[in-house]
Amino acid sequence: MPKQVLIVDDEETLTWSLAKSLSNDRETYEITTANNGETALSLTREKPFDLVVLDIRLPGINGLDVLLKIKEERPATKVIIMTAYGSSEIKAKAKARGSLFYIEKPFEIDQMRDLILKALREDEVRGFDGSITGLQLPDLIQMNCLSQVTTALYVRKDQREGCIFSRTARSLMPRSAPWRERKPSSASFPGRAEASGSSGARRRPGSPSAQTGNISSSKG
Repeated sequence: MPKQVLIVDDEETLTWSLAKSLSNDRETYEITTANNGETALSLTREKPFDLVVLDIRLPGINGLDVLLKIKEERPATKVIIMTAYGSSEIKAKAKARGSLFYIEKPFEIDQMRDLILKALREDEVRGFDGSITGLQLPDLIQMNCLSQVTTALYVRKDQREGCIFSRTARSLMPRSAPWRERKPSSASFPGRAEASGSSGARRRPGSPSAQTGNISSSKG
């Protein structure tokens, strides 16, 4: 099944040109386009995209804020930032908010194609995958924060699950991703965690620790 790629730019001629030029790769990925941040977020909320190619200067909500929202709500979605107003500061901000790649305009179509293919080939799980014993859940959160990278820690216990999102030295919980409980369960239980992902946030009430369990985590 082809991967799903969303291209977001306020210039309709650019999104149309990219979609048409990249259509030769349609067996590998399918292109959807948007011309503002609100439409882009609406599309990513309707269905998951494997990759978003995102311009910074957009009408309404700017690209860096759209990037942050996407990484909170769809942590597995990779993002390529593109801009005609590049600087080392903008590049650092994009990286801190979770962008995988950064490219400045003008660029050749082949450059963008190479970045898209490279992003889609990135391993979904990068980092630790295994078991940990003797650690409290706060210890895992602290380690993620100290790593200074955008990280998501997915935790599952019985029928309850959630995700703790860490962006550089901050941890936050997006409103759109509350802990959900599929079956009634005790509010207090021994910790067992399974963690994987690349950025996003939910926290389960009453889960004090991750003393034993299977852990896999990814850093974006």
